[in-house]
Amino acid sequence: MTGAFVGVFPVLLSICITIFSLRKAKRLNKIVTEGKQGKAVVLKLEDTGVTINDAPRVKLLLEIQIPNYPAYQAEKKVTIPIIYLSQVQVGSTIEVWADPDDPNNQNKIALGLK
Repeated sequence: MTGAFVGVFPVLLSICITIFSLRKAKRLNKIVTEGKQGKAVVLKLEDTGVTINDAPRVKLLLEIQIPNYPAYQAEKKVTIPIIYLSQVQVGSTIEVWADPDDPNNQNKIALGLK
């Protein structure tokens, strides 16, 4: 029984990770294609204490500015590779895609880090 579990568990885990990654990529693609492009100023940056593959997960408070919409603030938790961390410091301006009709939904905000 244990041998079957050890053999099946990695396969199931791999399938779950693949499905999760594909769903996340699809959601981000939808935000970029259907959302509005704008800029965001980082007002606050907090470390959540979580790292994924040595990349810190942070909580950002953003002031999002999209042309022809009023500016609004939104929180976004995101895992940021260390190489991009300097782009999200307090006071930085970053490119974003967002849904201004649903400003409190952090899943409808995509960061354009380069």
